[in-house]
Amino acid sequence: MTSRFPACLTCLLLIGAEVLLGNAVSADIAIGAPQQPLETTAISFLNPSLGWRLAVGWDQVRGLHGPLYISRTINGGLTWKTIGTVPNGMVRHAGSEVFRVSSVAFASARDGWAYGAALYSTHDAGRTWTRVSIQGNKTALSIAGRSVWRLDEYCSAATCVSTIFTSEAGSDQWTRTTWQPPSSWTTGASLTRADVSHAWLLSGEMFTPPNHVTARLLSTSDGGKSWHTRPLPCATQGPIGDILAAYDSRHLWAFCASEPGAGEQLKTVNRSRDGGRHWRLVSASGQFGLKNLSVAGYVRSAALVSPSSAWLALGRGTLLHTADGGRSWREAIPYAVANPGDGGVGPVIFVDPQHGWLLSLPYLLFRTVDGGRHWQKIRLP
Repeated sequence: MTSRFPACLTCLLLIGAEVLLGNAVSADIAIGAPQQPLETTAISFLNPSLGWRLAVGWDQVRGLHGPLYISRTINGGLTWKTIGTVPNGMVRHAGSEVFRVSSVAFASARDGWAYGAALYSTHDAGRTWTRVSIQGNKTALSIAGRSVWRLDEYCSAATCVSTIFTSEAGSDQWTRTTWQPPSSWTTGASLTRADVSHAWLLSGEMFTPPNHVTARLLSTSDGGKSWHTRPLPCATQGPIGDILAAYDSRHLWAFCASEPGAGEQLKTVNRSRDGGRHWRLVSASGQFGLKNLSVAGYVRSAALVSPSSAWLALGRGTLLHTADGGRSWREAIPYAVANPGDGGVGPVIFVDPQHGWLLSLPYLLFRTVDGGRHWQKIRLP
């Protein structure tokens, strides 16, 4: 079986390693780098050493301003070097800023994408970026090895038309798949992949009475040629914060969330051992008598490092971890340390069971090199 984690391309350089509650100042050392403070909007790591950061300038007078800067690290996030900018990544409308791209992802050391309400590609490690047209008003990417899938969406007040395209790292040629999501869907969709063949598509449909939404889950095991309806354990409040996380083609977790408010959100966690055909409820915040998951915080991001070990990053919360398949959860980093601004944390990213990162917006990055036993705090410039 092929490992779900990318292979390390460069050796991990441990410089000034510090554990939880320590500080590491991350310096931007590029010639001509921005002189004003930056706010991080997204991060992406390819292996234990190599990662990228998407950030924007900020000050008290102008607020968010200027281009979106791309920085790269070759030592696991300890230091960063600004290497390029995404053109028109942020635009102004009537005095307010709008992010055209809010995510970044790489399939190789050279090939990456910045995406959101627009799509840009790079084939020189992030130094230069080229605009790629999309069909809709937003797009999201899912990468498995060198295989890249793109989910374009055009969402209006009544409908949300989704289109799937495929490509390969190193290419700007995209192919529209033969099978496409149903045109009847009226909410956005999310795409989760375990490998080049197995994927899941989560969306929902709006029915009467108003605001009653039923989520729908589809899966493929042949690289997107055919899709099959699967049961979804999430309740009927719709995909407000529902996310899927896959460890491999069989082990799939569903993190289901209700309408958030006042820093709290009812949440359930369900596990599947057969690719989504059957589900088992393992965690719930005050429901079904389980009460083994806190109601505090909003579901934002999740990562699986084994069939029974998961990390859950919470908006208005901190990072949680389970090592027993969801039966019990603990705070991996104290709330006051991980989330001093109360804005929440995420995404959480693991490239293998030992090496992971947690972004705490807008200027903190936490790193572990020992499977989460210790977390190093890095202050981003």
